[in-house]
Amino acid sequence: MQSTLGGARAAFRGPRPGPGLRVLLLGALTAAGAAAESVEKRLDADPRGKVEVSNISGRVEVQAWDQNEVAVTGHLGRGVKELRFERRGGTIEVEVIHDSRFEGFRDHGRARLVVQVPRASEVEVECVSADVSASGLTGDLEVDVVSGDVAVDVGSKAIDLASVSGDLEVRSPDGRVEAKSVSGAIWIRLDAGEFEAGTVSGDIDARVDTLRKGGAGSLSGDLSFEGDLAASGRLELDTKSGDIGLRLPAEVSAQVELEVFSGGIESDFGSGEEPGAWNLVLGGGGSRVEASTFSGDIELRRRE
Repeated sequence: MQSTLGGARAAFRGPRPGPGLRVLLLGALTAAGAAAESVEKRLDADPRGKVEVSNISGRVEVQAWDQNEVAVTGHLGRGVKELRFERRGGTIEVEVIHDSRFEGFRDHGRARLVVQVPRASEVEVECVSADVSASGLTGDLEVDVVSGDVAVDVGSKAIDLASVSGDLEVRSPDGRVEAKSVSGAIWIRLDAGEFEAGTVSGDIDARVDTLRKGGAGSLSGDLSFEGDLAASGRLELDTKSGDIGLRLPAEVSAQVELEVFSGGIESDFGSGEEPGAWNLVLGGGGSRVEASTFSGDIELRRRE
C-alpha cells in the first residue's frame, strides 16, 4: 500500500506552477507576512445599549467610559481579513474576520483590541484563544473563551464568565457572579453579593466581605472561602477529592455542617461529636454553611 507521505511526494513531482500561479502564491505569502494593521473606529451608541465582541486569537480589553460612543482601537495581525464594526438594531457588533487561506501560518489571525463602551452597556465577549479583560462597567457582562484567561474588575450586577482551560478572576463591589472553568482556576473577590462557581480540576478561591448566597463545586480541585455571611446567608462547598478551607469571623453567626469520608477535619470553633460529620452552631446560628469532600481534608479557621 502506498503511504500518505509517498502520495504527497508524488504530488510535489507534478508540473511546476506557471508564472501566473507563482505570482498569486507570492502575493499570498507577502500578505500573510505583512506587518500588523492599526485600527481606529467609532460609532455613536445608546448609553445602555448592547455591545458584542468576537475574536479568535489575541486579546480583547473592554474599558468603560462616560461617552455615548463605542470606540475600537488596536492591531490586526496577518491573516485577518477585516474588522467588522457595525450597528444592528440596538446592538453594536465588533467581529474579527479571518482569511482562511492563511490558516497554519504562525500568529494567524491574531488581533489585539481595546473596546471602549458607555459605562452602563451590556457587554458580551466571545473568543477562542484570546485573553480578555474588562474594567469600569456597570452593565451586565458575559465572557466566554476556550483557552484564554479572563480578568474583570467591574461594578456589574450580573457577571457570567466561562472558560475551558483558562483562569478566571473577578472583582466587584456588589454583584451576582457565575464562573465556570474545566481546568482553570477561579478567583472571586466581592465586597458583597452572590456567586456560583464550578470546575473539574481547577481550584476555586472566593473572598466575600458579606455573602448573601454562594456555591462552589469541583471534581478534584481545592475550594476556599474567606469572609462573612449576611444574616440569612448561605454557603455550599463540595469537592470529590480536593481540600476545603474556610475562614470565618470569630463572631460569625452560622450553622455549620462539615462532612468528610476519608479525610480529616480541623476547626478553631470547637469539634463535632462524629469524626467525619460535624454539626456546629456558632453565635446565634442565623446563616448556614455546608462543606463536604469525599477524600480531602476540611479546615475551619477564624478570620484574623
